[in-house]
Amino acid sequence: MHKLISIVITLSLASFIFSCKPNDDPAARVAISGEIKDYPDGVMTLYRVYDEDSTIIDTARIKGGVFSFDIKDKQTRLATLAFPDGMSAIQMFTEPGNIHIKADRDEVTKAEVTGTATNQLNEEFKKINSTIESKYNELMQIGSAAQESGNAKTVDSVTSLLINIEKETNTKNIEFAKKNPTSMLSAYIGLMAGSSGGGDQDLSGLYALLSADVKNSFFGTRLKSLVDASAKTALGAIAPEFEGLTPDGKILKLSSLKGKHVLVDFWASWCAPCRQENPNMVKTFEEFNKKGFEVLGVSLDQEKDKWISAIAQDNLTWSHVSDLKGWKSAIAAMYGVQGIPQNFLLDQNGKIIAKGLRGDALALKLKELLN
Repeated sequence: MHKLISIVITLSLASFIFSCKPNDDPAARVAISGEIKDYPDGVMTLYRVYDEDSTIIDTARIKGGVFSFDIKDKQTRLATLAFPDGMSAIQMFTEPGNIHIKADRDEVTKAEVTGTATNQLNEEFKKINSTIESKYNELMQIGSAAQESGNAKTVDSVTSLLINIEKETNTKNIEFAKKNPTSMLSAYIGLMAGSSGGGDQDLSGLYALLSADVKNSFFGTRLKSLVDASAKTALGAIAPEFEGLTPDGKILKLSSLKGKHVLVDFWASWCAPCRQENPNMVKTFEEFNKKGFEVLGVSLDQEKDKWISAIAQDNLTWSHVSDLKGWKSAIAAMYGVQGIPQNFLLDQNGKIIAKGLRGDALALKLKELLN
């Protein structure tokens, strides 16, 4: 599950709200104006997303359906605008210039954001993906209902469909980004591909095409970090060594499992797709554990109780570690993990031989290796 405005990624506002440092440069002025006809008066809240801190950028009243923000930021950044009802929000790019937001009261989440280059291009990008997004959300709902009712066959089927949609969508989105190498949106799209199991996508190829300004931007520098981390976890590479604390407070090293086929599985208790995938993992683990297969779960949780509770609820009887730092996990950063679920399959010598194995794909790979 992951981190930003993408058809496959649903973000938690609480996890990705960030600060904006003031800038006195007039050229850094970001003027945001909006109109939502007949919307009730209240307070709008603008949040920074995709960073390390957790503070609100600004608040403003919406009165008579009209609102405005006036902030300063030289860089193109991602922001979430939360509406007074506490339920509705839209995402947009803040960057120097005049940004206009327009929506109908009953469809505020479908607001059109125009006025600056990145937002203009993003409107085009959203329209291209709108049909696929609806289909993806529909399948997620079906999968959740099937999991709650214990319908494993439907869960497997939905998981396979979702994986295919993600792969096809990522490929198309990266091609869109490559056609717009001077846009900040293109670096962002690359990050989104990486956060939705896109580790096998041509992120290095996309990065190479980006203009110097985009490469040096907020999103560009993070895409470079992802590309570099992906190179270290490419197929055939030796998996980076790490250690972490187990639920009972002991230190466990990845190298301690050497000699077995190991799946390094990144997940979290709050990640719905991860929890949907767990029954498949349990079934596969039970089938292949005695044949030399081990799993090392790396959790991106922040609350120990919820982490331990999810392990018990889902019957995850394999090894687990976590630094309980959420998306600030050093292990996740080391492996270039931008979205979960994500996993890496290692051979007996610690070499990465596959990644992103979900649904039946993991069992089929292990049958090939261990039967």
